[in-house]
Amino acid sequence: MLRMNDNKRIEEIKMKIEEIKEKKNEVVKLQRYEQAANLRDREKKLVEELEKLLPVNE
Repeated sequence: MLRMNDNKRIEEIKMKIEEIKEKKNEVVKLQRYEQAANLRDREKKLVEELEKLLPVNE
């Protein structure tokens, strides 16, 4: 069972992931590939954190 703080953190992470995806798409269009790679890495870390917080469906 998730705690209230976990639910809040999950929503924060989801919002941040979406922000990063949008920014990553913008910088790719501008051919700023190193910046896009950094954003991809940040996105990956957030996804991993999110997966730790979400309950596992068996």
